[in-house]
Amino acid sequence: TPTPTPTPALGVPGLENIAVSYRHRCALLEFQTAERARAFLEWYAPPRPTLTMMGAAVDVCLAETAFDPTAQCQDTDELCRTAAIDCVNAMIRELEKHEAEQNRVRRVQKKRQQRVLLREMAAACASDVRSEICWDFVKFGRCKRGASCRFVHDVDATVAEIPVAMRLFTADDTFPEEREGHAEKTAVNDAIVHAAASLENKRCLVLDGANCMSTRALRACTQAHRAKGDVVVPNSCTETYLAIRALNECLAFHGSLRAFIECNARAAPSEAAVGSATCSPEASALAGAGADTANMPPGGGARPSSGHDVSDSTFWRPATRIVFGVAYLDYCSSLYAGRGTDVEKSPLDDIAALFARGVLDPAGALLVITLAIADDGPPRAEVLSDLTEHVTQHAARANVAVEFAKRFEFGSTVVQFVSSHATSPPI
Repeated sequence: TPTPTPTPALGVPGLENIAVSYRHRCALLEFQTAERARAFLEWYAPPRPTLTMMGAAVDVCLAETAFDPTAQCQDTDELCRTAAIDCVNAMIRELEKHEAEQNRVRRVQKKRQQRVLLREMAAACASDVRSEICWDFVKFGRCKRGASCRFVHDVDATVAEIPVAMRLFTADDTFPEEREGHAEKTAVNDAIVHAAASLENKRCLVLDGANCMSTRALRACTQAHRAKGDVVVPNSCTETYLAIRALNECLAFHGSLRAFIECNARAAPSEAAVGSATCSPEASALAGAGADTANMPPGGGARPSSGHDVSDSTFWRPATRIVFGVAYLDYCSSLYAGRGTDVEKSPLDDIAALFARGVLDPAGALLVITLAIADDGPPRAEVLSDLTEHVTQHAARANVAVEFAKRFEFGSTVVQFVSSHATSPPI
């Protein structure tokens, strides 16, 4: 029977365990999936250096074609053990060098993409920036210079009024790609589609992953008939933003949820009906140049061109204000993340802004919030109590009535459904 050995803490994608059968001169590498194993085999195909063990060439192949339980060698267990482990380590070192070089190339490409996109956004947003306000105070809620600061500490200033260079952008996404296809995620998507089917306003604001699984589910609803322009997906990760845009399933906004909320609030008010669509002059110009006119966003602006070539990209932001019937805030963080440190990373601040800026349709809307319960944070009951209190408090300030409905709980993740509608203004 092969003897299991701990998997080395090395950069081999998908490698879970190594079992060494000393007497059979065989090392079994166990991967998470067959696809990972095949990818490893393809990577190690010639012209990679030939591995040797005790003077003999080593074949790297699938286990069912390699392991012969009747084959025995006469060498000592210790000699076989040392030779097998040395062979595996040599293979892993070679793979590590390859992965390190590939990671370096990917980092360079990501930074180049990000620089191009940020330059474009900075040019588009230059007129919004207020030079008299303290950008640190807006971004972090505090300023180390205090009363001696020569800039204005404006509590009403927004993220949309600070330079693009100070906003939240990342090269790597914190949303695990595998999570998008989980059964739990699919169940939540189905529940959202069902709960939103009766809403008059079909527009959706979604925090989604690179594969846009939630967006696809919402657009697949035959009752709603949502177009690409009816779903807005903000994402501050450059790589994920480009992937979302390339899928051409929605309107991709390059930036955090908070940045989108503030940019949307600064857009011109729209008196159009919920089902109508308007286009900005810029969108019309792009449409004349051959853009996709069938899916112009209801709030104005044109759908950015698909593909990963950022040289012809178009930073989109709403030209007229959009009100949503569905807001699905699928966070990978706890409720308390970013609190008091960065308003663009804070679910608490996002929820407050969502109600304060009138993002949800007063005629009726669905708010869905997914949160992680941190092992070293408050217990689940306390998190849910704080979420309920926070949502209720800010909804009341905006004259919005809320009802806490369905809730999903998967391991360390909770998903809370909240329905909302406007109340009569106070006398």
